[in-house]
Amino acid sequence: ANQLLGLEILPSVYMLAILNMILMGDGSSNILNKDSLKDFDGNYGFGNTDKKFPATAFVLNPPYSAAGNGMIFVERALSMMSKGYAAIIIQYSAGSGKAVEYNKKILFTTDKENGQYGFASPAANNQDGYYNLIYTMGGSILNEDKTKSNWDSPETVAAMQWWMDNLVTKSMPTQEVMAESAADVLLGSGKAAMIMQGSWMVAAFKGNEYTDEHCDVAVLPMAEDGTRKTIYNGLGWVASAESPHVEESWKLLEYLGSEAAQKKQAELGVTMSAYMGTSDTWINCAPEFHLQAFLDMTKDMEIRPYTRNTKLWEDYSQSTMVKAYTGEMSIEDVCKDIADFMNEKLADE
Repeated sequence: ANQLLGLEILPSVYMLAILNMILMGDGSSNILNKDSLKDFDGNYGFGNTDKKFPATAFVLNPPYSAAGNGMIFVERALSMMSKGYAAIIIQYSAGSGKAVEYNKKILFTTDKENGQYGFASPAANNQDGYYNLIYTMGGSILNEDKTKSNWDSPETVAAMQWWMDNLVTKSMPTQEVMAESAADVLLGSGKAAMIMQGSWMVAAFKGNEYTDEHCDVAVLPMAEDGTRKTIYNGLGWVASAESPHVEESWKLLEYLGSEAAQKKQAELGVTMSAYMGTSDTWINCAPEFHLQAFLDMTKDMEIRPYTRNTKLWEDYSQSTMVKAYTGEMSIEDVCKDIADFMNEKLADE
């Protein structure tokens, strides 16, 4: 009875909860008939009523009709905790519209002094980071015929400014911390609450005790106009032309690129299949995660930007982005610098 506290505003549901607790022999002294937003001060309901209840975990199914599509309850519950875990049932609307302002406040609750962060995504994470935001907010990395960089376009700069103002400076570890510990390591150690990652990381997260127990998968947030884009890429198979078994190599490559092999890849949980409609078995490889979210994101995808000199300009953009993260350059200047370098390399192609 001293380790559990529950709140219910409806008297009838409150009584059912009390009876259920009594019948289960769990005690009911801290099940309260109160409005959790207005009447609850965070203290024990009975006994030590002058002491705060030391909450370290909460389970919440907020009413979506409440402020912020129900996220006001999440914000309130998190404010009652100094550490711990949360399990929340949310709907897709919880990531957009009226929920945005509440989500910002929740996300920006970062305790950097104690090494706890709302979000983590280092400067090098483009495909599994800011590229997704850029395209969602109407920007791009290249023009349509891949002859000019769009890093300095108003839309791309605006997206990256939002990224810097709302995530890098408020919710993330320093670039130095993320250089030492990758985003997935920070998530897997309980240091970061959220990261962005691709389907190829599912096996690693499944094999991590912390993420397996405490984490799940959700679709990316929408822009204000309802746009939600994601970057996609693919695995490639190659064989040496100097191999003494060229014919056998071709047969293997043909099989690896076939629909049958892609289905097998999905079944084994390696990553999503490259064939549309054949990844249904993949979502069952880790039932503890809501992998359907990855398939839901395939409705509006952009292929990872590339040209013949991708390696050159992408390496440069990642290293230059570090200067924005560390404050050495403004994000606007970084975007312009990357665009100028890219245009030089594109002209050589």
